[in-house]
Amino acid sequence: MRSLLDPALLEIFCVVCEQGYLSRSAQKLGVTTSAVSHALDRLEKCVNAELLDRNRRPARLTGAGKRLFRESQPLVASLKALQDRFGSLSYQRPTIRVGLGEVITATISPWIIGELEKRVPQLMIVSGLNCVLTEKLKNNELDICVYSDGLLSEARW
Repeated sequence: MRSLLDPALLEIFCVVCEQGYLSRSAQKLGVTTSAVSHALDRLEKCVNAELLDRNRRPARLTGAGKRLFRESQPLVASLKALQDRFGSLSYQRPTIRVGLGEVITATISPWIIGELEKRVPQLMIVSGLNCVLTEKLKNNELDICVYSDGLLSEARW
C-alpha cells in the first residue's frame, strides 16, 4: 500500500512556488535552503516526477509541478484550516518533533531519519540553523535537537 503524500512537503512546495526561490522560501519557513531542497527531492520521489527546473532563476515549474501546485494549494489551505479548528486531537498518535542542525543535515541526517522512522510512529523533522532550532526547543516547538555543538555554552541552560 502506498503511503499518503506528506502535507509538510506539499506546504514547502507551495511556498517555493509562491516565492520562486529556494533561499526566500527557506527564510519564510525558518529552515535552511538545504532543508527545502531535500524536501523537494523527497516530494519529487513521492510523485515520481520532476516538479521544478532549479537551473533557472527564479525556479520554474514543470508541467507536473504546475499541476501539483494547482491541486495542492486548496489542499494545503484546507489542512491549515482544519489544524486551526481542531488543533492537536487527543486520539492522534504522538509525533516526535526532531530538529537537525545544519552540519547534521548535511552529513548523517539520512541515517538518523532512517533509524527514527523504524521506531517512532509519527516523526516531524525540522532542519535549520542551530540558533533557530534552539529557540524552537525552548518554546516547546521541538522535542529534541541534534547539533554539531552543544547547548551547555548557553548561559540560560
